[in-house]
This record gives sequence, C-alpha cells and structure tokens, in this order.
Amino acid sequence: MSDERSDGAGGADSADGRGAAIDGEVDDGMDESEAMATGMAVGIAIGAALGTAMDNLALGMGMGVALGAAFGTAFSDRD
Repeated sequence: MSDERSDGAGGADSADGRGAAIDGEVDDGMDESEAMATGMAVGIAIGAALGTAMDNLALGMGMGVALGAAFGTAFSDRD
C-alpha cells in the first residue's frame, strides 16, 4: 500500500526517510539536545569572536555561554 499523497510528496514511509509532516508540523530532524548543542556552539563562536575583538576572551566566552543558552532554548522551543 502506497503512503504517498496526491501531490507526490512522500508519506510516513517516503523514500527520503524523513517522513511526512503531520498537521503542518515540520520535522527538521533536530531533537532538544541537538538544538541545545547547536545553540551553544553558535553562542560560543559569537562570544569567542566578540571576546577576541574586545581583547577580553574571558568576558567574550561568558557572553558566549549566555548567548548559547539563549540560542539553544530558542532552537529547541519551536513547538
């Protein structure tokens, strides 16, 4: 039995393995821990760049951790 919709997009068992969006939800393949890790990586990278520019790497890394927590929370709280 085929699980394809009339528009040709894959259903739950589509060939690309991503599955279908249910009720308009988009599955970006990122769970909460991956979202937090991505947010932390982005925040720390920004903090390191700012710290280097300000000649105060410790302050920049502190800002990076704070930014990372904020980005991670934002990335993981999209439902």
